[in-house]
Amino acid sequence: MGKRSFGKATSNRPRSSGGRPQYLKILIVTEGEVSEPQYFEYVKNELSSFGVNVKCVPGKVDPLRLVNKAIEMRDKERAAYGSAGEFDETWVAVDVDRHAKLPAAVELALNEGVSLAISNPCFELWLLLHLEAYSSFVETKDVTVRWREKSGATDKSLDPKKIAGKFDDAERRASENRKMHARDGKAHPMDNPSTSIDELVRRLLDGARASSDNPRLSI
Repeated sequence: MGKRSFGKATSNRPRSSGGRPQYLKILIVTEGEVSEPQYFEYVKNELSSFGVNVKCVPGKVDPLRLVNKAIEMRDKERAAYGSAGEFDETWVAVDVDRHAKLPAAVELALNEGVSLAISNPCFELWLLLHLEAYSSFVETKDVTVRWREKSGATDKSLDPKKIAGKFDDAERRASENRKMHARDGKAHPMDNPSTSIDELVRRLLDGARASSDNPRLSI
């Protein structure tokens, strides 16, 4: 099936910030207002010392309006700072759930060079994959319950200690699910459960590794 991060990634141009090279500047617009921003804030804090600049903005609107918001923010940054200050990549993290406007969001993202990190059915699947493999069809409410059972969470707030050091496990499990769907001939949006959040985080991690010259850097 290939990668599901719809859109076009741009080059990671070297930058300079306080004497430290900045290899990757990424804008991330998220559908959720709590767990997604908290997760990417955790990733940002882990990698900010290694040449990665992340701006995460919650949206809490449908996928099409999220993509439009990301385009607007990207273009505003480009107009204000030019090529030296623009985002290298623009991403939108969305859930499948039952969004009627997701196909239109995918088309717009492809046309505008915005990458989509899509979780089917929802972002909590990505969190759960840090703790266990999950490959059966699941509804949003059920995967949320399972995540809270495994992590001990009582609400949408994320305790980073629950997933710290487990990215490689989550990435492997997400990849295994994509391969399973490819074997079964299931493509987006029929690929439940699946997520491509790992592809976004992999971009951030690769940028940090390049900047720090530390190929073993992980989160």
